[in-house]
Amino acid sequence: MASIYKVWMFIDVPIGVPIFINLFAILLLTPKFLSLLRDYRARYMNIGEVDPSFKVFYEE
Repeated sequence: MASIYKVWMFIDVPIGVPIFINLFAILLLTPKFLSLLRDYRARYMNIGEVDPSFKVFYEE
C-alpha cells in the first residue's frame, strides 16, 4: 500500500509544476488584461472614458 502513495506523489509533482507556472503567468498578465478590459468597455460599451493614447497593438 505504501508504494501506491509513492506513485501518486511522483505523479502529483509533474502535474503541479505547470499549474504554478500558469498561475505565475496569470498574475504577471493581470494588469495588461485589466487595461484592455477597461479600454474595451470604454470604446464598445460606453462605460468610462476612452483614452486616445492607449495602444492596443504594437504597430500603432
